[in-house]
Parts: sequence; structure tokens; C-alpha cells
Amino acid sequence: MDSAHVENDLVNVLFTEAQIQQRLQEMAQEIERDYEGEELLIVGILRGAVMVMADLARSFSRHIEMDWMAVSSYGSGTKSSGVVRILKDLDTDISGRHVVIVDEIIDTMKATFPSFERFDGWRGREDRILLRNAFADCGISTYCGLAAIWLAERDDARYWEADVYNPRTARARHWLGQVSGRFLDLFGELRMIGRFSNGEAIFERERPCN
Repeated sequence: MDSAHVENDLVNVLFTEAQIQQRLQEMAQEIERDYEGEELLIVGILRGAVMVMADLARSFSRHIEMDWMAVSSYGSGTKSSGVVRILKDLDTDISGRHVVIVDEIIDTMKATFPSFERFDGWRGREDRILLRNAFADCGISTYCGLAAIWLAERDDARYWEADVYNPRTARARHWLGQVSGRFLDLFGELRMIGRFSNGEAIFERERPCN
């Protein structure tokens, strides 16, 4: 799709097509360098990662193997049920293999924690907020080439102003304590090696899957 077809819906262009393709080529080179001589499997999460997955695969100068997973919590509706179902599992045995996951953080978080809504903001120069609910922010931080996906209690003026009249800090920390284990299951073993402004990202697992 060309930007001309959706120009009435565009507020501004954060990254041009050329910039995205350049970054994909750089990431492919970084992955090849990190896994030189190793057998590598690229796993895409349907359907949000399809286009990035295809462009990334074309950027490699070596043969790679690809596989796909599909998950859903929406059923036949448009609102998440909070119950994540695997619609398509991997066809490839990943035991002892190096796996790079191409996923969309926003959809994964919204499917797992339906109270989150998309949010575009910052908690510092490197802390980009992607999602927000009544208690917490979820986002990505980058610093000196490193990146992390985080979940933390909100720290904005509107949150603290509302807290004066309807205290919710204790409830926020209780909620965070309840969901932290699931959050770590989703993202705790992933190391980000590239990202885009909308949260679409490419990760590698810190240790091989067994």
C-alpha cells in the first residue's frame, strides 16, 4: 500500500519505507553475525508480523528457515476475552535450536491483558509508552543499543491527581503483583535486537528453547 492511498488518515510519517528497509537489512546483518555458522529458525506471529517477517527474510544473505504461530483472544468479536488460544502452533521442532521471534508487542499485550489500550507517550528520553490502563504503563526503553520491554505503575500527572480523590496506588501495586509472572513468561526471556515506533519488534531468546 502506498501512502497516497491513506494520506487522509495520516497525521505524520515517523519512518519512511526506505528507513524501515535499511533498518531491516542492518538487523539481518546483526543476526547473521551473531549466529554465524549456527542453524537459525525465524518464527513469526500471525498476522501482524507478516510484512515485516517477509521483508526481514529477504534481507538475509544466507538460507534461513521460517515458521509461524497464530494466537487469539478475540473469538468472533472485537473485544479480547482475556483467554489466549493457540490457533496455529509451530510445525518445526525447536528443541535445542536458536529461535528469533518476530512479534507485535501491542497485540500480544492487549490479548493477554485486555484492560490495556494503545497509548503514545514517554516516561523519559528513552522510555516509550505503548499501552496504558488505569494502573500501569507498558512500553519499550532503549539505551546505548540495549532495549527492554517494561511494565510499571503509571507516573503521570492525571494519575496522581485522580489518586488524591480516589486512592489507587495500593490497587495498582496489587494488580502489578498479580500479572508480573505472566508478563515475565511473555517477555522475560527475550532480548530485543530491533524495534519500530509502533512496537513491532524482532527478538531473540536469551537461551535456546528445550
